[in-house]
Amino acid sequence: REELKFEPGDLLYSTITIANSFNIDLEEALNMVLEKYKKRLNKGSAGSEND
Repeated sequence: REELKFEPGDLLYSTITIANSFNIDLEEALNMVLEKYKKRLNKGSAGSEND
């Protein structure tokens, strides 16, 4: 269990590195995803359905 504490940090680091290499604005990307999930939740599900 102790070794799992590193995993979220590894994921965040990798995500930031990839986003930076493609000049992706992470704040904008997060806002887009939050809006997508908000719409899904309003439809009754947060699952990966076609938007």
